[in-house]
Amino acid sequence: MGDPNTSVEEIQKHINIIQKNGIGLDRKQVLKDMCSQFVNYWEWLREYSVNASDALANKCIVTIEDLEDKILISFEDDGHGMPKKMVLIFMTLFRSVKFGAHDKTVGCHGLGKLSVFANKNLTGFAMSTSTGKECWQMKCGSLLDNIPVTINRIKPVPPQGTRFEIEYNKELSFNTISSKAKQVFERYCQYLPMNIVLKRKSLDLGDNIEESIKGVWYSGPEHQPRIFQADDGMGCYEVIIGMNNGRHSVYQNKVLISDRYNLLTIDGLDQLSLPGLDIRVDSPDFKPNFGRNKLINESLLSHISSKIKNDFFPKYFNRLAELYKTGEGAQTGIGYSQIESLTCSILKYSTRWIRSANGLPVFRLKNRTNLSFSELISEVDRTGKLYLENSDSTGVDFSIYDAPVLSLNQPSGGLELLKKYFASSLINLGLNDVVLEVPAGSKQKLGPKELAFEKMLGFNPGNFNHGLSLPPRSTGRKKNGSKTIPLSLELMEQGFMDKVCEESKDAQIDLENFKWKINYLVDRDGKTPNTTHMFLLKKNFIILNLNHPEIESLLELSQKSGNIAGHWAMGICLCEGNSILKHLTPEAREDLLIIDAMSRCGNKEKPTKDDDHEPYETNINFDFERNHIDLWF
Repeated sequence: MGDPNTSVEEIQKHINIIQKNGIGLDRKQVLKDMCSQFVNYWEWLREYSVNASDALANKCIVTIEDLEDKILISFEDDGHGMPKKMVLIFMTLFRSVKFGAHDKTVGCHGLGKLSVFANKNLTGFAMSTSTGKECWQMKCGSLLDNIPVTINRIKPVPPQGTRFEIEYNKELSFNTISSKAKQVFERYCQYLPMNIVLKRKSLDLGDNIEESIKGVWYSGPEHQPRIFQADDGMGCYEVIIGMNNGRHSVYQNKVLISDRYNLLTIDGLDQLSLPGLDIRVDSPDFKPNFGRNKLINESLLSHISSKIKNDFFPKYFNRLAELYKTGEGAQTGIGYSQIESLTCSILKYSTRWIRSANGLPVFRLKNRTNLSFSELISEVDRTGKLYLENSDSTGVDFSIYDAPVLSLNQPSGGLELLKKYFASSLINLGLNDVVLEVPAGSKQKLGPKELAFEKMLGFNPGNFNHGLSLPPRSTGRKKNGSKTIPLSLELMEQGFMDKVCEESKDAQIDLENFKWKINYLVDRDGKTPNTTHMFLLKKNFIILNLNHPEIESLLELSQKSGNIAGHWAMGICLCEGNSILKHLTPEAREDLLIIDAMSRCGNKEKPTKDDDHEPYETNINFDFERNHIDLWF
């Protein structure tokens, strides 16, 4: 704004000057502003590829050469070439002439030719173009300099086509420029209806590479793609939906304009994100802005977005649902977890959107097979509740529960969804909330049988040392004079310890630190016998539940062999839900069970008189254990 104190006479004087001389512009600044529209300087390669395609070229060869004092990029196509009049138009801003049909060309502003000058490292620009009848050559430095552009006629006339030569200083390395060029071609131009050949020449590096960049539009990166086409009055467009990395892309005549749109929520009113869902949209009616990175006519894109959400995608998802139910999804490159995560995202957005999403059994349970969202609703209507596994749900027998027990291991987004929709019906199975030891003074007492079983619990690998400091080998003598060998040593000699992993050796100390008890567990009311938990984990105490049928069975087994019963108790506690020593791998847990079994098998015979080490407890059930060796492993 001008000075508010300027007089009317002075204002009129300025107006008269403008009327006489016109409005002056800083030409160089205007060009800089236009070049700034191209955020990525190397997108000129896209613009020149598009121009070659518009000139009906079948092939485009781009050569990057590492010369002594510069880097030269030559861009050559076999299109129609340009007569002198079109050469002049090429050098004129906001004018553009296309050879192909209007609905097959890309862009409309005549600025693509300017994009090459947006790079500050540009030092030279030359063009030669032939129609087959006439050939013209043009040379200049940077358009941002006030250096005249020269145009000369060339004879003899070469075959039709156009060649550009662009020179850069060596501020950027040869490899950097080569990498940027390849990225631009693969990102924007791979679906153009012509073959792009990229060559790299570097004498110093011995680098001479040639590769073709040619994608097939209908064989894109998506798994299980489906094509939808429409011409509904708003515009003509094509949509390809498939599963891959969740990329949404907008194309004009197979040239990428942008992948920054969310094609499910163009208007921004909804927050809808579907993981792994790829969408490609192509239309000749799109109008890109100067920088070719967004659309001017986004109203058309908004219309297409609504069509995708309400028509195309529900049809596509119904197909995925069938693949999931029949088990054919994996054969098409789509993992079941992808479909499950997609289902949870759909239901999170709206449980009324796509009916088939409600019917897919994607929610994992502890006490039965997977259920769908609709089935979970039916279960809540029937029982009034759902249970949720807790991270400290140690020793729980989930099969006893009278309603579905939801696993903590749900598809991505599934656990949050379940907590949201079933908050009032969800019962958390945290140990502190559902089970405790029988209170003191209860009628349920531990007798000699239970106490004897309790002595057989725990992890004590000292009875069997796997080679670090093996105790003296005891050899008893039978009446007939033959020698006997402890069963644990027999197993070691058979190579059982060869399977033990390093992790399990370190974990033995951790497992030895647990203290083992046996008791009756009751529900939170302190009275009702608890039959859902096989054991209770409290700090470093493991308490077996005598009210549980499986533990009762182990108690009876302990009358025949306390070692086998103790080992089975170890197996139940170590493997049920991985709540004990959560950091251990399944392999390490398996190894610990092998070590436990070997330490119990043939539990040390009474030594002979000539043995000088402390005597061990005699195993009176040795024959039973030896005959039932399959119970150990």
